Amino acid sequence: MTTRTRVTLGRREDLGADCANCFGLCCVALAFTRSVDFPVDKDAGDPCDNLDPTDGCTIHPRLRAEGFRGCTVFDCSGAGQKVSRHTFAGRS
Repeated sequence: MTTRTRVTLGRREDLGADCANCFGLCCVALAFTRSVDFPVDKDAGDPCDNLDPTDGCTIHPRLRAEGFRGCTVFDCSGAGQKVSRHTFAGRS
């Protein structure tokens, strides 16, 4: 019989989204389907129409009002900035 190590689950500081250090990967990489959470369909790999040339959201203060509720509850758990900074060395 193997022994298992007990892992204490908790919120690690480095596992939180830091959008200021990301270049909108969730706005490009992820797909979404028109629903109560998104007013349009978007294929994975296509940039969201609301993403500006500097990788910012042009409607961020109005996401819910514009029908993008899904964006307001999404949390990449830190993957976005890690991929942006480490995998792509900060180059969008």
